[in-house]
Amino acid sequence: MLKELYIKNLILVKETAVFFKKGLNILTGETGAGKSVIIGSLNLILGERANIDMIRKGENKCSVEAVIDITGNLEIKDILFESGIECEDETVIIKREILIDGNNRQYVNGSSVSLATLKRISSNIFDLHGQHDHQSLFNLDSHRKFLDWYANLKDMVNDLSINYCKYNHLVNRLTEMEEASKKNENDLKLWKYELEEIEKAELMESEEEELEKEYLIISKAKEICEKSYGIYDILYGNDQSMLSGLSTALKQIGELAKYDEFFESKAEICENVIYQIRETAEEIRSHGEIIEYNPTRLAEIEQRMQILERLKRKFSKSLPEIIQYSNELSANIKNIDQIDDQIINLRKEIDCLYNDLVKQSDEISKIRVVAASKLSDKINAEFKCLGMPDAQIKISVEKTDKISDRGFDKIEFMFAANKGESWSSLRKVASGGEISRIMLALKSTFADADNIDVLIFDEIDVNLGGRTARDVGRKLYDLSQKHQVLCITHLPQIASLANSHYKVFKSVIDGRTKTELTELNTDERVDEITRMLGGEDLSSVARIHAKELIEDIKS
Repeated sequence: MLKELYIKNLILVKETAVFFKKGLNILTGETGAGKSVIIGSLNLILGERANIDMIRKGENKCSVEAVIDITGNLEIKDILFESGIECEDETVIIKREILIDGNNRQYVNGSSVSLATLKRISSNIFDLHGQHDHQSLFNLDSHRKFLDWYANLKDMVNDLSINYCKYNHLVNRLTEMEEASKKNENDLKLWKYELEEIEKAELMESEEEELEKEYLIISKAKEICEKSYGIYDILYGNDQSMLSGLSTALKQIGELAKYDEFFESKAEICENVIYQIRETAEEIRSHGEIIEYNPTRLAEIEQRMQILERLKRKFSKSLPEIIQYSNELSANIKNIDQIDDQIINLRKEIDCLYNDLVKQSDEISKIRVVAASKLSDKINAEFKCLGMPDAQIKISVEKTDKISDRGFDKIEFMFAANKGESWSSLRKVASGGEISRIMLALKSTFADADNIDVLIFDEIDVNLGGRTARDVGRKLYDLSQKHQVLCITHLPQIASLANSHYKVFKSVIDGRTKTELTELNTDERVDEITRMLGGEDLSSVARIHAKELIEDIKS
């Protein structure tokens, strides 16, 4: 129950505190008095959007604070516990502050909280029906939400929605993969052709350099052979060779070593040089002997070099780069094969998930059909209490061929205002007064099924008057027996039923206009209802009628 609402520097409100009570709390006032400020402050408590235009001119911030009794509301206590918010004396204090710099803060029991946490808490305490909420009855998705709420399908529909999102994600992924696969079909033919051509060439990274070396050796075979024999003769092969001269020198050094130790080490060096020259000469002659001019092999090398040059020109790459490119082609072809396998597996997963969606949707549809009949009966029963004894609602649950995140069903409220009339779409035939009462019938039906403590109605009586207004007032009064009800109204038929009556009015102090709110006593109530009836003279017939309206509730 909302015990107190404290408002400071909000639009025209300088500072005011109002203490609400159990039952039906009615707020009235002349047009432009500032009743909307009260709804605006409650919207802030509910976590609605705030802006600096709400701050009273000349002030740096505005604030709204609500003191709420949550005795018996176990759900709120659980939310507070989960959020780490302490709660003493069964009381919750919600506060919003809007600063001139655009920042705003929110607190619950003195603890700073996120807007999401505030909304979660307040939405389980308050249900505010504003002037524009009638429009929701013209929206088919709202029809579905009303029915699902009544059928307690929130968790099942959320699960369906999660699976549907996953299904959509997989379908989009499959589309992307299929498009990529289709695009790759043309590429695949080229890749396979190029890879086959490269693999057929059996390339090796160092091959080109080795072929060039071999080609040079074979083409110069005669010269290599002749010069190898010439070098052999110079080093070792005749009497005037280097080896012959060194041998003579070694002999003389040996003789000198007999007289002088200095020559002993030189003799050893000379012996090593002779050995190296003899070995080098033999190797050069042997190499010259095995080199031969082979025109067949030379032609083979030339042909192979032409193949390599053609590939290099075709791919505009060096030999190592062509080999790397072939590896990339192999990987691309392999990836395409893997994509095809992934597409097959993904299709299976999508089919499986779709079947699950169908099962979930079918189960939800069955529950909706049963709930639709029950909800229709309850709303129709409410109509009888709202001056619409012949009006009927039928909730159509039509199964479509297309599945969505809410299932297969197209849900629509059908309406017949009088006996004998055919069913028509509610959004096409209901009048303004009927829409108000249909919404109140829904609120009454849902209020019996939920744990919402405070119901707030902002001019639910729009487009109503006379006896119909009185019927609506009595329904609000009935609701107030199980819930605390706050209602802003301009109709005396409804205001007269209040357990507590508050008047919103303007005053001018020191040249500044401000909105104030005060609870009315018995005589003040009579005055206010007389004004609402249009009686300018407070001793007029209107005043007598006002008293009769107030007394009528006692009977």
